[in-house]
Amino acid sequence: SQINLECGQGVSKVEVESSADDGLTWALLHRRCLPAWCDRQHSPYSSSLRPQEIDSWGLVTLPLPYFSLTSHTQFRFRTILGPNDTLSSWAVDNVYIGTCNMGCSGRGLCQSDGTC
Repeated sequence: SQINLECGQGVSKVEVESSADDGLTWALLHRRCLPAWCDRQHSPYSSSLRPQEIDSWGLVTLPLPYFSLTSHTQFRFRTILGPNDTLSSWAVDNVYIGTCNMGCSGRGLCQSDGTC
């Protein structure tokens, strides 16, 4: 997907979450994790997005984790405000959920036929 977190003057975080139980519970798709904190596992992905981390209309490519690979999974983008954050406007466009050859290597938009 493409996301623009710079539509307004405020600062807020947007999280990408999924639910496999009709929205009763939600979980982040990814949490950035360094080996010292996560049983020596490393994940470079994070689905917590901040304006300072993404350019205007920046491309965000997130592989779907195993727990979200169901036929009835729902996804949501949610604003999270910290104690010093102020609500800002943001937008998302070109959301694609499906097979994408190596995630387009983080450059380019995945198309419905799996090409970049």
